[in-house]
Amino acid sequence: MKLHLKERIKRPLFWIGFLLAISLTFGIAYNIWQEHWLYIATFIPWIPLIGFFGVALVFAWIINPIRSLIERKKEDKE
Repeated sequence: MKLHLKERIKRPLFWIGFLLAISLTFGIAYNIWQEHWLYIATFIPWIPLIGFFGVALVFAWIINPIRSLIERKKEDKE
């Protein structure tokens, strides 16, 4: 079984899983040692995740409907 790491790095689900694993690791470490920097480090991986979900929502609700509308207008002209 090959890893195909180059293909996996390009997939969003890889990064979602990776960032959630980092967050979970820091959360568990915070429960063990109760250090404030571990608490902050638990939430830092959520910054790119929130950005990814924001971009996904913009594409789903704004860009893709506009693209389909433009394609329908082109089909109506033909």
